Amino acid sequence: MPFFFYWGQLENCSFNTVNTKFIMGQRANYIITENNTRTIYYNHWRANCITSDLYLGKARFIEFAKSCRQVEVMLDEVWIEGCVLVNIDKKIVHFWSFEYAVTSVTGFYLKKLRDRWKGWEVNFLYNQMYDVERILNIDYLSKQELIGITACTSEEILNDEFNEWAGTLILLKETDQIYISHSDGWLLEGILAFGEPVVDVLRKK
Repeated sequence: MPFFFYWGQLENCSFNTVNTKFIMGQRANYIITENNTRTIYYNHWRANCITSDLYLGKARFIEFAKSCRQVEVMLDEVWIEGCVLVNIDKKIVHFWSFEYAVTSVTGFYLKKLRDRWKGWEVNFLYNQMYDVERILNIDYLSKQELIGITACTSEEILNDEFNEWAGTLILLKETDQIYISHSDGWLLEGILAFGEPVVDVLRKK
């Protein structure tokens, strides 16, 4: 199953007294609209728990979200790992979580989640912050700092080692032949940035 249940006490672990930006964590924003007022909350540790936290139901989740640190702006796109939009006025909740894999049971989970949020519209945001920007009608992505992509060298591609945690399966189909290779996942963008000549390199891998 692509979600897990933590039946312990939900706590505000946002570390109000320290700067946690560069501390390893699971950064999430919860954005609550109530009485036509939008409030942004931050939690440093529970982006990977969003699916299980939401499953506890609207009352417990909203109470928890409101207990987190209130902030003025959302996390930058490079840092945010999960986001929940709760519109109490319209009874709509939208969410995404970086570690929630879209699989064959996604529809099953959403059906069960909607049962926990009776009377509410519940939506998963497949396009993450692109969907958040559209729903909130804000200018978010254009303000994000673009991180340049550096193409891998042919040596890096050929020497890319992988193990049981290999993150990318590479298939090259050419006429009646199929070339199969793997990548550890970290080189994926660099492989694509290599351009069309990468096909000849991958054949040698």
